[in-house]
Amino acid sequence: MRWLLSWLVSIISLGVSLGLLRVAGVVVADPYPRFEIGDIATVQSIIDTNVAAVTAAIGVLIALVLLTVQFTAQRYSYDVIRIFIQSWVNAALIGFSIVTISFNLWLGTLLKSDDIPVAATILGVALTTACFAFLPPYIVYLFDLLWPENLLNYLQRELLKALDVSKRPTDVARRQAAAYDRMDQMTDIALTAVNLSDSSLARHSIWVLYLATARYVENKKAFGPEWFIVQEAESEEHDDLIVGEIEAAGTWLEWRMLSEVEEVFYATLNRAREVNNLIARVARLLGEKAVECEDVGLLRTLMKFFNTFLREAINRGDVRAGYHVLYQYRRLADAALERHPEVTLEIANRLSYYGNAATSGPLLWMLAAAAHDLRILAENCHRRGGDCEITAAIVADLFDTVEGAEEKQSPALVQLYKTLTALGSFFLVRGDLELARQLRARLAQVPDATLEQARRELTACENPVFWEVTDRVVNFDFVEPDVRASLPRFLEPLEGWAHSPP
Repeated sequence: MRWLLSWLVSIISLGVSLGLLRVAGVVVADPYPRFEIGDIATVQSIIDTNVAAVTAAIGVLIALVLLTVQFTAQRYSYDVIRIFIQSWVNAALIGFSIVTISFNLWLGTLLKSDDIPVAATILGVALTTACFAFLPPYIVYLFDLLWPENLLNYLQRELLKALDVSKRPTDVARRQAAAYDRMDQMTDIALTAVNLSDSSLARHSIWVLYLATARYVENKKAFGPEWFIVQEAESEEHDDLIVGEIEAAGTWLEWRMLSEVEEVFYATLNRAREVNNLIARVARLLGEKAVECEDVGLLRTLMKFFNTFLREAINRGDVRAGYHVLYQYRRLADAALERHPEVTLEIANRLSYYGNAATSGPLLWMLAAAAHDLRILAENCHRRGGDCEITAAIVADLFDTVEGAEEKQSPALVQLYKTLTALGSFFLVRGDLELARQLRARLAQVPDATLEQARRELTACENPVFWEVTDRVVNFDFVEPDVRASLPRFLEPLEGWAHSPP
């Protein structure tokens, strides 16, 4: 719409100019417009005016462009300068203006008192008119090009060009370098946006980077083996063991992308919750894409970065970031459950590990969240008819989480006991008596008053949506009505479980 409006402005301006010319003719009693060339002095004046007008307009325009480009480069990324220089539109407008000025200058040398080049004079005026007509669309183009979101979209297109599988295989090193540059530039914009508290732009930066990477993962198998070799300039940044791991998994580009977003994640801790939430989300979405494409190497790489995100959130004391990363990590485990159960088990183990690592202050809720995620993971595995050994292993990880909290006398123990109670009642309803017995036995040493409190609070929660605005939305105490109804049966004394549940 902006482009159409800018061209309409130019066309309407030309129309108004011609209309005023007609009005002027009527005023001087010459109602018929004539396009005759005047005497030599008039033509010379027109040529001089053309040169001066175009030169002044281009000078002002260049000053405006330089200020705009410099401001955008300082604010977001100095690569804006390179993008501007490489734009063919800028070269075309400046080139056209130079041609117009030069043509009018040389036209002045051809004028003679008895011979005026009519066609050349009209062409000079037409070129000058065209220069001014191009100004409104160009200004719109300039601001569109330098608008941060559009700049990111441009960088995404350039990244996709570098990752085009149809390109010649001999260009591998150059294309890898181009891909690195584009991802670095997107990250620069994201980091600057975080520093400027512009979370919308930072999120857009992460999103376009993810979309380009996801499209690459879809077409990744079409690349030859030479594509997955880490180039020397990049390998110098990592230990040989890491380089070998990256090459074996074929994940140099995904590793670079995740390294870039890790830098943004670290910068947003305790600052921009929406941005680090999105980073965790796109990491999970990329993991789901890896499951879909059977890319186990990428799955393993994502697990490493999820673990890193959790460690950084714990070290910086950002409970909200850790809370959401745990949630997305568990969803990745869910996505991998059917095709890669070994990945699910490893993630469950990490959920327990990092839950136990968060045992003080506000981080206690990370411990409760980790236990809740293990409960949901075990329930989902059971619902889908997964291997009993996998479900039992997830339950064992939950036991380890509770044991670690008990050793440290964590204030979150009551919440953890509620998690065990809810899961045990779930297994009782589903008819898995063995797992139900294990969970009831684990609660055998818990005081009756604590178990009664757990039963009361679980029974009282009938709305799955938490009463405050949270990242997860769900209420940890919510259980399905049939599970809620079975809570008293599950919590009967262990002696009654000798042969069958009560």
